[in-house]
Amino acid sequence: LYIGPYMDGTVTNTFSNGARTYTGGDSGGGAQPTSTIPMVLSKSWYVEVTWDNTDAGTQYCGIRFTNDPVATTGPALALYYEDTGNKSLLSVSSSYGATYTDGDVIGIYYDSGEDELSFYKNGNDEGVAATSVSDNGDIAFVCAFFGRSADKVTLNAGQTAFTGTAPAGALKLCTANLPAPAILDPSAHFN
Repeated sequence: LYIGPYMDGTVTNTFSNGARTYTGGDSGGGAQPTSTIPMVLSKSWYVEVTWDNTDAGTQYCGIRFTNDPVATTGPALALYYEDTGNKSLLSVSSSYGATYTDGDVIGIYYDSGEDELSFYKNGNDEGVAATSVSDNGDIAFVCAFFGRSADKVTLNAGQTAFTGTAPAGALKLCTANLPAPAILDPSAHFN
């Protein structure tokens, strides 16, 4: 479920657990595992990112509005919850919630009705972090940002039970919950 669009150094980062777990490996950190399936911002979504290991530097997780590795690196074009307890909204950091570290589970909730992004730590609501989220685009991708090489994260988009309780109306991030494609039967166009 993860792709690795950005690394500071040699590409030694690894995937495991059905590509849901991403482990850093390059000495500079900077890896940014990003979901392959986007959140379509006309619907509400809930996912969880477990920080299996945090290394030095600042770690982030949240959503970014592109999965193009060339278009953006680091926290630009992203809404993040930092392990320091701050939030980073389009690269502007400010006070937000509790700090987090090894073993903590960060819930990411997008509420389409209110157009708001909230974060949860181990099932506890940290409050609204960003409003007017869809002003940045129609889709967003779940991601993390590694401070240093030994960081390790696991994405749970609903494949296993959530640590917290998903808010009412929030969907799991899977293809079954995406809008129907414009062409339902591609073979009708390629045969």
